[in-house]
Amino acid sequence: MGGVNLEDYKRDPKEIDIINKEYSLNDKKVVLFTGRLTKHKGAIYLVRAAPFIRGTVIIAGDGPERKTIEEEISREKIKNVIMAGYIPTGGKRLFHAFYERADVYVCPSTWDEPLGLTILEAMAAHTPVVATKKGGVVSLIEDNVNGFFIRPRNSKQIAEVVNMLFEDDNLRKKIADAAYDTVVQHFTWTKIAGEYENIYKQFKYSTSEYLARV
Repeated sequence: MGGVNLEDYKRDPKEIDIINKEYSLNDKKVVLFTGRLTKHKGAIYLVRAAPFIRGTVIIAGDGPERKTIEEEISREKIKNVIMAGYIPTGGKRLFHAFYERADVYVCPSTWDEPLGLTILEAMAAHTPVVATKKGGVVSLIEDNVNGFFIRPRNSKQIAEVVNMLFEDDNLRKKIADAAYDTVVQHFTWTKIAGEYENIYKQFKYSTSEYLARV
């Protein structure tokens, strides 16, 4: 089970400004992917959607698929993708500021994600999520309520849903607010610690009751 610390998300204008200046993002719509660049993470499908996305795509991460992705960008002459590389989490604030700067977060995984911690991080940052309906992601997102599901390996659908969110500020805010509420209600470390404590107490009570009978 995973969770987030809401205090990590401050939406500090100074940190947003650092990102805007570093990547020339002022007044631009941004779609973000974060994670290790492996085949099953599906970042290549977001890159293939990029020519049809009316904004800038940031790929923040590194891994064995980076070269393949960069070759695709070069071969197809894709102009609106920024390969930001690995963003250290040690200086957490700037790492979390990437989620806060993004207008949409995309998780195009092609495998069954155990939970989707990056999705939780985006939701905690008030950023609407577009994700494939794989694995534990279904426990985080309710389609058209606090996020959107897309089919795996479907770049066309990625572009369509991202552009829809880019163009509708009210919808984007509505989805983002619902996503944040989901995190507050179920996925803060305080909530999760409480759930583990309850499980422990129930187990302890059941064990004691059993021992009293034998």
